[in-house]
Amino acid sequence: MIFDLWVENQDRTLTEKGGNPNLLWKTDKSELYVIDHNLIFDDEFNKTDFCATHAFKSTLINKQYDVVEKLEFEGGMKKTLACWQTAWSKMPSEWIEINNDTRCFDPEEHLQRFVMKLTEIFG
Repeated sequence: MIFDLWVENQDRTLTEKGGNPNLLWKTDKSELYVIDHNLIFDDEFNKTDFCATHAFKSTLINKQYDVVEKLEFEGGMKKTLACWQTAWSKMPSEWIEINNDTRCFDPEEHLQRFVMKLTEIFG
């Protein structure tokens, strides 16, 4: 769920009436396989809808209201955010060149939006 929040992917929904979780089960490894990232970095991303319909929203609720879960999560997020520039610098050079030409993704702007969303959700 945090990955989807990070990339602003609102297309992993599941409600009591159904949805579109975009997940496959890998039986050979007994694990989920995440698919369909065609709607990432959506300028129309809606945090409220995301939190209400994401396939793993119950996990988010636990992390928001369980003090121990929240502290562990915050520690992990601080470590992750500290690695942002390192992660960006490891992108394949051709991706960075294409992005420089198209300007479809501003890493600093996206980082600020992500931090703001985390703050709004977790306080």
